[in-house]
Amino acid sequence: MKPGPRILLVDEDPGVLKGLRGLLSDEGFQPVEARSAAEASRLLGTPEGPPDLMLLDLRMPGETGLELLARLPRPLPAPVVVLSGEASPAEAVQALKLGATDFVEKPPSPERLLTALRNALALGALQEERQRLLEELARP
Repeated sequence: MKPGPRILLVDEDPGVLKGLRGLLSDEGFQPVEARSAAEASRLLGTPEGPPDLMLLDLRMPGETGLELLARLPRPLPAPVVVLSGEASPAEAVQALKLGATDFVEKPPSPERLLTALRNALALGALQEERQRLLEELARP
């Protein structure tokens, strides 16, 4: 059986990570956890390559999720869904302008979160296919 998509969970709260890990594992995803933006950056640069998707909390001590999102290379290495219970509307809009595909408020309902993740994965697959086709068309 093919393993499910790898999802990088970036949140400083161990309770949130535990709940997300359980939900996503039950749904066939492979959760990978980071408790800070710095740890997420290290995981994005591993030999395994970037995850299939990143679920990113905006409010964390040290570097925030918004700061991490702003400094990621473009195009983004993976689709990003932002998760936050404290973000202002302006921060949510800024995250979307920086390339996040969706914003989900904490605590998320499982249905809302899973829908956001599946939509982001589908969008990521379409973007990869578009890039592949553009490269194919550019060949002589």
